[in-house]
Amino acid sequence: MSDDIVVLHKRAEVIMDTIYPTLRNYPKYEHGRLCNTLLNTCMELISLLGLAEHVKPKRLNYLQEAQSKLFFLKTLLDLSVGQQFISIEFHKGLFRSISTLNKGMIDILINRKGR
Repeated sequence: MSDDIVVLHKRAEVIMDTIYPTLRNYPKYEHGRLCNTLLNTCMELISLLGLAEHVKPKRLNYLQEAQSKLFFLKTLLDLSVGQQFISIEFHKGLFRSISTLNKGMIDILINRKGR
């Protein structure tokens, strides 16, 4: 189980590494708001996955919180594509990565609750 969470953690890092370079394409007035919120959400997601890996009694809670951060990240990316700060193709690629991460979390949650 812990190995599965390590894989999820790595996938979340790849998502953040993908998003980070695009933030320079955002207008200056969004750097204090949307860009910071995107980065903070990614960091919180990675942090929650790290906690899920190391704090076994609260693993399910941390994974559920990570799922909520992932949903919020999707919302922020929808807003970014709607404002044309990122391209639709880039958006679709990120959503594939986010969907893969979410499926991995769901698999862990289902398997863990079934025990």
